[in-house]
Amino acid sequence: MNKARLKTLAKVASLLEEASALLEEITAEEQEYYDSIPESLQSSAQAERSEEALRALDDAATAISDATDRLTEIA
Repeated sequence: MNKARLKTLAKVASLLEEASALLEEITAEEQEYYDSIPESLQSSAQAERSEEALRALDDAATAISDATDRLTEIA
């Protein structure tokens, strides 16, 4: 792979790392929100949406991590 493409891959990896950091922040905020839901409302639709969001955020973080690892292997 030539230098120009390697440089572009490095930029992509950097952007993915930035996205990962943002996802971590959002996940922490959502987890804090979920943890603050009173026990009496843990089975509410709102709590279920929060749980679904946390699962989706975790899946997205894993996908970004996998993509970053693969780009690192190439570079």
